[in-house]
Amino acid sequence: MKHFAICFALLFLTLVGYSQDYYIKPTTSIANQFSNIQIEAMENGNYAVAGYSLNFFPSTIKNKIFIRKYNKCGDEIWSKEITNDFNSISLIKLHIDSNRNILLTANIDTLINTNRTFFPVLVKLDGNGNLIYSKKILSTPTIGASVSSSSIAANGDYLIYFIHNHTSTNFNEYKVSILRTKNDGSVIWAQHYNSDSKTLRNMSATNDNGAIFLVSNRLCKINNLGNIEWCNSYFTSQNQITDPIETDSGFVLLRFNSLISQVFLIRKDGSRNQAWNTNGFLNSDNNFFHNSKKGILRRNGNIVFSGSINSSTKAAFVEINPIDGSFVYLKTFNSTGILSGLSAIDITEDQNENILFSGEDNGVLFNNTIIGKLTDSLTSINCNTNSFPPPTQLTNLSSPSSVLLTTTLNTNYFSEDIAINLIPVSNTIISSYCEFTKDRGSYKLDNDTILCQKEIITLGNASSNFDSYLWSTGAVSKNIQVGNPGNYWLQVVSACDTLMDTVMISYYPEIGLELGEDTTICFGDSIILAKDLKFNNYNWSDGSSDST
Repeated sequence: MKHFAICFALLFLTLVGYSQDYYIKPTTSIANQFSNIQIEAMENGNYAVAGYSLNFFPSTIKNKIFIRKYNKCGDEIWSKEITNDFNSISLIKLHIDSNRNILLTANIDTLINTNRTFFPVLVKLDGNGNLIYSKKILSTPTIGASVSSSSIAANGDYLIYFIHNHTSTNFNEYKVSILRTKNDGSVIWAQHYNSDSKTLRNMSATNDNGAIFLVSNRLCKINNLGNIEWCNSYFTSQNQITDPIETDSGFVLLRFNSLISQVFLIRKDGSRNQAWNTNGFLNSDNNFFHNSKKGILRRNGNIVFSGSINSSTKAAFVEINPIDGSFVYLKTFNSTGILSGLSAIDITEDQNENILFSGEDNGVLFNNTIIGKLTDSLTSINCNTNSFPPPTQLTNLSSPSSVLLTTTLNTNYFSEDIAINLIPVSNTIISSYCEFTKDRGSYKLDNDTILCQKEIITLGNASSNFDSYLWSTGAVSKNIQVGNPGNYWLQVVSACDTLMDTVMISYYPEIGLELGEDTTICFGDSIILAKDLKFNNYNWSDGSSDST
């Protein structure tokens, strides 16, 4: 019996572990949400979404960051706004570290001697939204730096990619810089790179504890001390380019503009040997995949990018095999009806290989935040989607030209505490664009019931649609048949709910009817039958309805 109980518990946990709901739904916005709404997976299917408001109104209204945590059904766990009393604060990157803490990299906007100056800010929260620290990064109290990107290094350090004002007298003199801090925000080193371009793009930490970054149209690799290992230019135009994604084969990037969509792979040594380049993938209407902000390396080894097709109002997702650039999926959401204003901005993957994405509903005055959960094949159940197999066209990249960047180590950087306001706020789910695939919220068995002897009753609801069912009898079906007295319970599981109800089944006692022994009497005598019986109704063979 003990062995049965253990096996049964494992079966139920398996059912619970694979319970899924898929959805797309908007939540209320704060002011003018800028198109930088980011998402990162957390523990147990939870995830965090962050962004900031970009105010075009009087300067007394400051930019502020919002950070929200959701469970795996898209129900809000908590939501907070981050503000500074005197300055605007704008989100650059959202990260989740190995300890499940939330790290926000931001720019704080100040005025020094009538000059507008930016400073990098690190804000670290625990998984419950409580502040661990908030720190401003400085070289001197008056020289600023504008953050472009950030990443978490392989050993847990933080890397910040920024433009540095290296003189306090000329605010137009900049250097491209990367700064490394410990996870407590204290500075380890800062490296400055001499470049003829100040067009910072993206940066990603690498598995060897270094980083790879884009400046203008150049891709550069540094080691763990910030020294350049290689730096090459692979293309001439300065298109929009996503963060480099490290795979076993090399670094995968997507670049796009209004005329081209191109995914390419650069070998880890910076050479173009065996590199592939997939050009101009289109849908059936000859519309390009573009507006991608981010891609991720999936647990299955493929790369997925989120973006849009043709315009920012038609969300799209593309999955690519990084070994040869072949397409696995390219799917978009139908641009008609309620999904016509949907854009996909950021993307992540949970532990069950479901795709989570954040975006905007552009069909309203103040863009609402969109959150969504897709299946592992990039579809959302009950959402109108279409897919198409794009052409896989492999072409050669142009021969890279080596670019020499000199580095300057700066040890004067430090971090200091900065006061922020962490304000709990309440947000509202407006509606679901796509309905849940499973029942949620409540489950009720029938009322306690008394049955007649040998009567059988069916418990449960055959039309319910939960992920799993567990009865006190050990059954895992929607219904069971009961023919014995006792307390019966049912536990049902949906993606975020575990519900239980109990019903008592009892039986009326078995009652005998005895008229007495067979008896012979003389003619004219009488005998009383059924004396002291207490029933509701009587029907004798002579038609009488009396009790005796």
